[in-house]
Amino acid sequence: MWNDYGYIEDSRRASYDLGLLRRLAGYTRPYIRLLALVSFLILGGTLMDLILPYLTKVAIDRYIVVAHYSLDEQKAGDRAGPALNRAKSKLKPSGRPGLSFLADHDLRSLDPEDRNALRTSGALSSHTWYLADPGKEDVARLIERRPDLFALYPRIAAVSASNLEKLTAQDIIQLRAVDLAGLVWVALTALSVLLLGYGFGVGHTILLEYVGQRLAHDLRQRLTAHILKQPMAFHDRTLTGRLVARVTGDVQNLGEMIKSVAVTFFSDVFIVLGIMAVMVWLDWKLALATFVLLPVVVGVSVVFGRLARDVFREIRAKAAEINAAVGEAVAGLRVVQAFRREEHDAKIFARLNHDNFLAGMRQIRVFGLFMPVIELIGSAALALVLWSGGRGVLEETITLGVVVAFIGYIRKLFQPIRDLAEKFNILQSAMASLERIFGLMDQDHSLPQAACPVVLASGGGGIVFDRVSFGYPDGPKVLDGLSFDLEPGWTLAIVGPTGAGKTSIISLLLRFYDPQEGRILVDGVDIRDLSQNDHRRRLGLVMQDVFMFNGSVAENIALAREGYSIDAVQAAARAVGADGFIRVLPQGYDQELGEGGRILSVGQRQLISLARILYQKPQILLLDEATAFIDSESELLIEKALETLTAGRTSILVAHRLSTIRRADRILVLGRGRAMESGTHEELLARDGLYKKLYQLQFIGNGAAGPPPGGPHP
Repeated sequence: MWNDYGYIEDSRRASYDLGLLRRLAGYTRPYIRLLALVSFLILGGTLMDLILPYLTKVAIDRYIVVAHYSLDEQKAGDRAGPALNRAKSKLKPSGRPGLSFLADHDLRSLDPEDRNALRTSGALSSHTWYLADPGKEDVARLIERRPDLFALYPRIAAVSASNLEKLTAQDIIQLRAVDLAGLVWVALTALSVLLLGYGFGVGHTILLEYVGQRLAHDLRQRLTAHILKQPMAFHDRTLTGRLVARVTGDVQNLGEMIKSVAVTFFSDVFIVLGIMAVMVWLDWKLALATFVLLPVVVGVSVVFGRLARDVFREIRAKAAEINAAVGEAVAGLRVVQAFRREEHDAKIFARLNHDNFLAGMRQIRVFGLFMPVIELIGSAALALVLWSGGRGVLEETITLGVVVAFIGYIRKLFQPIRDLAEKFNILQSAMASLERIFGLMDQDHSLPQAACPVVLASGGGGIVFDRVSFGYPDGPKVLDGLSFDLEPGWTLAIVGPTGAGKTSIISLLLRFYDPQEGRILVDGVDIRDLSQNDHRRRLGLVMQDVFMFNGSVAENIALAREGYSIDAVQAAARAVGADGFIRVLPQGYDQELGEGGRILSVGQRQLISLARILYQKPQILLLDEATAFIDSESELLIEKALETLTAGRTSILVAHRLSTIRRADRILVLGRGRAMESGTHEELLARDGLYKKLYQLQFIGNGAAGPPPGGPHP
């Protein structure tokens, strides 16, 4: 869209279009195997993340908080008998008939009714014991020193929890050697899980970023090829900056999304689902109590998404306005300073900059509200786990290790939500860019190509315009039934007032456009029946405003074709009179011209363009106002070069300066898109028509006694 400061991107868009994502997914087909490997690595990394809190539970319940209850099976009776039978698989026999021990974590896993039955029957002791293997050497020595603290059974030595306080630290180490070894095993397992998780994470990050960069590379390649094949009619109504933004900024946004968002998105999804599954498996009641807050999180995220989307749109629009304003001011700096607009432009920028600042502050307020709310919900979930889990520990329905594991899982559960908030800006920009990229790729205005193109033999280059009518899109008719023919090897000069259609003839002959009516023949074949590449290979164009590429002089003459001959380049430059000034350049033919060839004068650039044509050796030469903006001295050099170029070639010269067409075999005078006159210079002057009026205006009307020095009458 346009405003007072030029073009800006219209950032309005609907919600996420899954069709765009599906279309993007179509570009992933060459990388399916890599993506399958990425999925495996993500699953592996997710599994490692899920294991770590569970190892904490194991360490607490199995090796740190270790307590057993004695169970007298004879006291169970008929009332607690069924409960005892259901607990049989969890009992640890003491070696004395009728006496077993039940671990605290196994007791908490029993049905509450079974647990209550065992307690009320008196079968289950009210105090806890620590069990040791009397066959262990360290345990045996400790029992020998402190026999008063132990209850000995054939298989087990039991010490009451209250008597553990009477043991020294060294005694505890001897007694709990098995638990300490178990903790070492848990620690080593945790370290291995961390290393594996790191490896999985590095692997899936690198591979997914590689796929992302390849996707961006492929998309940029296809988009550029699509743009380059579009006809001039498309480029006439499409801003160059907009196309550049699609190929650079929009594709870069997409790559940034894949790198910063997609890399974490899939792993976050797996982590969230995995955490929820593990929490339900550990204790479904505590898990459901925690999940009560998830609808609140979803609701807050939806509200934040809407607010953030609006503020990001505004920020992008303001940033685009600033870029347009600065770009316009810098591009027109000479005019700005010459007409003393510095203060005016500074005020415009100050207003835009302040608007951008206010939009940025709105973004900060949105994030400043959302992030603490998410933290608050996370803290509320943590408090809920502590309250509900702590109550379960006191009621013996859950172990301390499960509560600690839940705390770890809660922290991991809310991390992906915070990640989403941090990446939301990138995600929004990428979706908008994706929409614009595919929108551009869907616009295909390329000219129709012949299914079976005619292959021309080496003809002479004869040209025929047969009742050609043409008008630019949304514009008036430029050519109206124009007909003329040009014999092979002849030179045709086309003159006429501004807007008569001279340049349009060149554009049609190059097939930048197709005529609405009529046809154009080259060597008797309609150019629409020729291969476009083969047809243009036979044409050489010298434009009014010569374009120089960012490269050396030699590369600009050879158009950087692979394997070009420097001898042929120098020969072409000598033939058109460009060798002299090229050799005085600091690096000669290796001199870098920079953007647009600014180190050269207009005449020097024109001579290089003529050398470019001679190096290409076209069959048909097209010159469009080739001497419009050069001085008289340069014009003489170019005229000599043109004599070399046009020799033996079919040539069409479009010119305002009539002095440049005096050697033409035929002159075509255009007016309002039609051929008003045609003939040689002398014939046209004798007719007292439009050509004579143009001649008088250019020479006699300017007070000249005749044509400019350096040659006969035009």
